[in-house]
Amino acid sequence: MNCRRCKSKRIVKAGYKVLSKGKIQRYKCTECNKYFTGDEKYHRLEQSDINCLLEMYKDYDYQRGDQSLFAEILEVKIRAIQYHLNKEQEK
Repeated sequence: MNCRRCKSKRIVKAGYKVLSKGKIQRYKCTECNKYFTGDEKYHRLEQSDINCLLEMYKDYDYQRGDQSLFAEILEVKIRAIQYHLNKEQEK
């Protein structure tokens, strides 16, 4: 198993995460201190990633298909990109 953020193999067990389907093992990367389960179906964006997304969005001639490009760059689902872009536009 590798860290989703930094791709390091230096992973240690870090307790359990309780979900509706039961509890699952939680892990921590000792390189970047990111916690994850390995069974996650979504990825929460770190504040630094959100800032990066908003900078890319401002500097880029935005079109609908670009959201999938942003999602690929940040290694998240497109729904996370849409959520943060919509949240920014509401401000």
